[in-house]
Amino acid sequence: YIIQKIKSMEHVELWYFSPDGCHEASTTSRSTSNSDDAFSFTRVDGIVALKMLALFKASHKALQDHNLSWRQFDLVKTSILIHIRNVDGW
Repeated sequence: YIIQKIKSMEHVELWYFSPDGCHEASTTSRSTSNSDDAFSFTRVDGIVALKMLALFKASHKALQDHNLSWRQFDLVKTSILIHIRNVDGW
């Protein structure tokens, strides 16, 4: 979900790059990869493809940027830069 938003250069709540957000993504990724989840259509380079529906969903645990503590913000800044650097096209 988040990597796709970064590739699309859309706003991403900073919480997703916090330790809590990364843990949530890791847990969700593991729980959905072993099951037969629903799929949705998406367009990739002009071709219609299937993606797991879970990849399109925002976490209900995500905090808005202004609700992050200074400590969370401090941890997030490094993590977001690492993730952006690893995304193709940046």
